[in-house]
Amino acid sequence: MDKDKQIPKVSIIIPVYNTEKFLEKCIKSVLAQSFTQFECILIDDGSLDNSLLICNEYAEKDSRIKVIRKTNGGVSSARNAGLAAAQGECITFIDSDDWVEDNYLYTLFNNIIKYNCDLSICGFKQLKDNTLLHNTKCESEIILLNNISAKKALFEYKYFGPGILCKLVKRQFIYDNNIKFDTNIKVCEDGLFWFQVINKLQKIVFDSTFCYNYIVHENSITQSSDKYESYKSHFIATRKMLYIEKNKSIIWKIKSSNAQNAGNICISLINSNNKQKELYNFYRYKIFISLFYLLFDSDKDYKYKIITILLLYQKLYLSVKFYYTLYKNTKLNIKKYLKYYLYKMLGSRKLDKITNKD
Repeated sequence: MDKDKQIPKVSIIIPVYNTEKFLEKCIKSVLAQSFTQFECILIDDGSLDNSLLICNEYAEKDSRIKVIRKTNGGVSSARNAGLAAAQGECITFIDSDDWVEDNYLYTLFNNIIKYNCDLSICGFKQLKDNTLLHNTKCESEIILLNNISAKKALFEYKYFGPGILCKLVKRQFIYDNNIKFDTNIKVCEDGLFWFQVINKLQKIVFDSTFCYNYIVHENSITQSSDKYESYKSHFIATRKMLYIEKNKSIIWKIKSSNAQNAGNICISLINSNNKQKELYNFYRYKIFISLFYLLFDSDKDYKYKIITILLLYQKLYLSVKFYYTLYKNTKLNIKKYLKYYLYKMLGSRKLDKITNKD
């Protein structure tokens, strides 16, 4: 039987919207996979640039590529369309402005078979302008987790994060449990999706091998200036997780994240000069009812805990922020003036010798 007509082992779902600058690199990295038994579903979500043209060109070259054209409905809507069309035994998602190493599918699929797991996760690199910002760090190359330890890892970013990237899951689990992306959430919709998936699984494998390259752009949703909407989506997503979860230790993590997200919303309201007092008071109350969980969460930084407490009293928070900023600026100016006077007194050569010793 022709390999192109076989039922694919893996369905790769790639939502596409106005990414003509990055799309070809993404598709080429998929076609370069050492593991070849896959279908690649490109869902054009009403692009206004040449993205659809690029998708169609590659579909004509390789029968494993399928193109779905739909009206714009957002990334969750596009991923759901990909899920409905997928035929593979397993499913993975790639963003159209990212790219993967040639061992991406092999690593993920091989680990599902080798360790008899339901979900396989690999390491990733976070890049901006070809500069490494972050990569997954792990004390062991292979880690096996159950659904409780995996959900903890989602909140702790211990081995992997809640994002869509780097994951391969058996398709049947998604369909049997009717799990879809929530189209009402713009940010953290992927975190909610994977939380729901992991909640139904028993065995997860994490491989720290770097196989996925996550590209950060200035205009991405999570990097945008509208922090309020981003943090609000996070807050809504974690609230929905509470309705699902039964384990007390995970509920603790979720409530701790609720307090953190509510605090971030309050900060964004202050920074944007948003004068909606009722809105601020609403999220301040959300901090208050979940603060206990944040304070006794050993994975949260103590500095943020202090900031969250201060946010309960807006005037106190603003005062502390003002004097802390003044202190930092004063400290910086003292260093500048000190260096200037040393330069005048000792001359540039002697000053260079002093600074070089430091």
